[in-house]
Order: sequence, then structure tokens, then C-alpha cells
Amino acid sequence: MNPKLRGDLLLLLAALIWGVGFSAQRAAMEGMGPMTFTGLRFLIGWMVLLPVLRLPQLKSKKPSAPPKIIFGLSLLLLGGALCQQIGLQYTSASKAGFLTGLYVVLVPVIGLAFGKRTHAATWLGALVTAAGLYYLSISNDFQFATGDPWVLLGAVIWSLHVIGLGHFAARYNPLTLAAHQFFVVGVLACALAFFTETIPSQAAFEVLPWLLYSGIFAVGGAFTLQAFGQAEAPPAHAAILLSLEAVFATAAGWLLLGEHLSLREWQGCGLMMIGILVSQFRPKNRRAKSN
Repeated sequence: MNPKLRGDLLLLLAALIWGVGFSAQRAAMEGMGPMTFTGLRFLIGWMVLLPVLRLPQLKSKKPSAPPKIIFGLSLLLLGGALCQQIGLQYTSASKAGFLTGLYVVLVPVIGLAFGKRTHAATWLGALVTAAGLYYLSISNDFQFATGDPWVLLGAVIWSLHVIGLGHFAARYNPLTLAAHQFFVVGVLACALAFFTETIPSQAAFEVLPWLLYSGIFAVGGAFTLQAFGQAEAPPAHAAILLSLEAVFATAAGWLLLGEHLSLREWQGCGLMMIGILVSQFRPKNRRAKSN
């Protein structure tokens, strides 16, 4: 299979798993705090990868990433995960999915700070997406939902993580890079939970299936797929595929949680999707330079 096509399929599958995972993350908040949930799900994801690391057919000739790079990426991953999880307590899974999808515009925009040129279509897409965000997240009385700023901050941090991971996944072993990140994030989040949150009650057992789904599939599976996929795809291209999690999140919120969006919110979603698509348009003679 063509490496680029393989990378695209891996990123698309990651987006599907994450989209469904928004409902799992929101449902799990009924039984534990955001830091506890984040720590446990990343440690579960790490344990899932432990036996996989021993498979000889998956061994890579690429070296393992240095501790400094692992720790830096882990901090970004932790920050994005916590902001998203805190926000999900006060907003819907559907809306969180679309707000997180903003990194499809943020990735190339932030890339300017690292000397990467951005096509005019990106700026047009950003304006259209911002208009959609206004309709989606700000009510008629001009108020954000409490969780929306947290999810938006998470989107900014995710963007930095996508850029960083895209840079290093092509240079180092993607599997060990993913596993090391999961362990560091899990330990740090559990440490924060120990000092800031109460011990999970009996209700935690009721949301155990959601925790297992998030740990096994959304972390152990999807984040690993992202690492392998970004080894083949440039950040801006990866972002458009990963942003499809917003569509999957909306479908899952409707099917699993019975969530519904108002007409105004659907209009916002539509504008955001148009902005996302416009931001990725490149004339053929400039596409290679832009990416």
C-alpha cells in the first residue's frame, strides 16, 4: 500500500475512534474527576501497548526519542487532554467535537511562528470557521457555555501537539514515542488528581465501560494510529483528516447520549465545516510548497 494512503487511513480511523470517544469521555464524568479519568485512561493505553512493543514485526529501525522530546510532547498531550476533559463537564460532546476541530485551522496558522508559509485560503477558512464558532458556541445573549473556553484552549494545545508530533514521528520510532507519552501523561495526571480530586466513589464502577473504551481505543489505539499516520503525512494534511472527529462526535452524541443541536448551532457547525474545507484548498502548483 502507498505510504501516504496508509497514513491517511490510519488518521481517518483515529478520527473515528476519537469522535465516538467524546461521548465516552463525557459519560465518564458522572463517576470521576477529569484528572483522575485522564490519568487512568492514559495508563490503560500504556498497558495496552506494552505487549505490542514486544512484537518483532512492529520493531522499527528508527531510534527511540530522547527523554526531553518525550516529556515536551507529553506536557502538550496532558494539557490538551485535561482542558478538553474539564470542558466536557459543561458542554455537549457534539459541540466539543466541533470546537476541537478548530485545530485544522490553527495548525497552519501556528506554523507561521515556525517559519512555515500559509496560503491565503487558510486565512479565509479561519474567518469562516470563526463565524461558525460564533454561531455554535455563543448564545443569543452573547454568552459562551462554561465549558467552551476550556475546549478551545485544548484545541490550541492539540494544535501544538500535532505540529510537534508531525516533526518528531518521522524521525523516531512512532510506537515507543506513543507509549512513552502515555506513561508520562498518566503518571502526571494521577499525581495532579491525588492532590486536587477526591477518590472515585462507587459511581466510578458504573462508568468503567466508558473508561475502558477511552483507555484501550481512544488512547492505546487512536493516539498510536496518529503517531504512525503523522510519520507519513504533513501536519496540515493530517489536521484535516483528524478534524473529521467532529462529524463522528456529533453522530455519536446523537446516537449514544441523545444530544440535539439547535438550528443556530447546526448553522455554526455548517460554517465551521466549510471553513475547514476552504482552509485546506491549495492550487496544485503551490500545494507541495504549502505543506
